[in-house]
Parts: sequence; structure tokens; C-alpha cells
Amino acid sequence: MSDPQSIQESQNLSMFLANHNKITQSLQQQLEVIPGYEELLADIVNICVDYYENRMYLTPGEKHMLLK
Repeated sequence: MSDPQSIQESQNLSMFLANHNKITQSLQQQLEVIPGYEELLADIVNICVDYYENRMYLTPGEKHMLLK
């Protein structure tokens, strides 16, 4: 692990893990520029709730994705 590329990858991973909300924050910033994003987000949540309540998933991974 003494090569520069491995060290850089390790540092990048450490920074990413230190700021675990980075993906969520980035998504929120990108959504806010879309006109009517709140309605879009509400539609997505409602679809996920409908799929979950009607057991429209095949694997435990899909079920947990709907819960997230």
C-alpha cells in the first residue's frame, strides 16, 4: 500500500466515509433546481409506500430499498 495510487484511494475513501451524507446532500442540491421537485419527491415516496404495502418486491434487498 505504499504506492501513490493506493494512498490516494485510501484518502478518498476516508474522506467519503467521514462525510456519509454527501450523496444525500448532493441529491438534494440537484433536486432543488428542478421546478416542482417537491411534488416529484412526494410521488416517488408514494410509489415506494404503495409497493411496500402491496408487497411488490422480490428480494429482501428490494424491500429495504423501498424502506429507505
